[in-house]
Amino acid sequence: MMFWRIWAALLGSSLMIGETIRSWGQGRNLLFVLDDFCIGVPLVVVAVLMANPTPARWCAFSALIGLVVSIRLAGTARSARLNATVGR
Repeated sequence: MMFWRIWAALLGSSLMIGETIRSWGQGRNLLFVLDDFCIGVPLVVVAVLMANPTPARWCAFSALIGLVVSIRLAGTARSARLNATVGR
């Protein structure tokens, strides 16, 4: 379990830090920056809370991991469709 806690905390932190670095000085809309924070903050919080696991925390942890995977896969599929469309 320690591996998954560390992985979740690093993933959540890297999402927030990476998006901040990528958007710094670009004049992007704040919503495009904060969307990754909506995933990153809960990942870090649940990873910290899993030090004392309870059934509710297990559910929250697994739901967040599922959410992150589904969002990232959807983004990858959308990018693949856009690349296929532009490449024609």
